[in-house]
Amino acid sequence: MVHEDWVDLPGMVSALIGTSAGTGVAVALGASEPERVARVADVVQEWWIEELWATSPTNWPPCPEHPDSHPLQAVVAVERAVWACPTGGRVHHEIGALPAVRT
Repeated sequence: MVHEDWVDLPGMVSALIGTSAGTGVAVALGASEPERVARVADVVQEWWIEELWATSPTNWPPCPEHPDSHPLQAVVAVERAVWACPTGGRVHHEIGALPAVRT
């Protein structure tokens, strides 16, 4: 991730994932920390899916309840940035605390 102010709005900070033609993420400095973390995680997840769909599973991180259906969703729940099931809403992990993947 490269810090690059491509968003010219007061109170916003932005960065690019990958090269200068990569995916951009912008967050409001006035948003809560959990909201900023969830926003960045959401964009990184979207980038991961778009960049690696031909070579890797696109349900990252996989939903433990529905592993063959959809990935977890980055959301804010009880003032924490978490990965939750998008259909049932069950929280599975705090963002940044996913278990290691064994290859």
